[in-house]
Amino acid sequence: DPRVVMAALEYFNDPAISYDCMVMKYAANNLKADKDFAMRVVKKNAYSLEFLDESLRTDIDVVMAAVMVNGDALQGASHTMCAHRGVVMTAIANYGCALSYACNRLRADRTVVRAAIEQDPMAIIEASDELKNDREMAMTAIQSPPHGLESPRSVVAPNNEAFERMITFDPSCVVIDPETCCYEQLG
Repeated sequence: DPRVVMAALEYFNDPAISYDCMVMKYAANNLKADKDFAMRVVKKNAYSLEFLDESLRTDIDVVMAAVMVNGDALQGASHTMCAHRGVVMTAIANYGCALSYACNRLRADRTVVRAAIEQDPMAIIEASDELKNDREMAMTAIQSPPHGLESPRSVVAPNNEAFERMITFDPSCVVIDPETCCYEQLG
């Protein structure tokens, strides 16, 4: 019953938890394939996209509705949608690290990667190897504020040649360890 699923989404819709998307995992298959219902669901919880019928995870309207709410929902989209430039650009506009779900072609696209880095400098970790070591991309990352910090700070991801060169350029960089997400002030 669609009313039961929507009521469960309302009940579990706590911004601090993303488990409420699990409601769709147990929904009836006919609901998972209903586009109108899916549009309502992903607007309540974008992560629900992952549990929809494959036909809807490939539907541009449903996927765009989900990634507009939360770019991280791109992880639940089909491979086709992860290769769609407009979908990926929409996702990274509100969650730069959604770049990790994009196809390799888009992870090597300067415009896409720049937009992701401007939203969250840590997104450079998800770029192609060529762009990870590109001076222009490194400069974009160090000139963007770290995700979650209000003041513009320089950001350096360790173990990356371009970023190591940036330390010389700006010794007051904040280093972010991608494994632990810990910040350390250098200068």
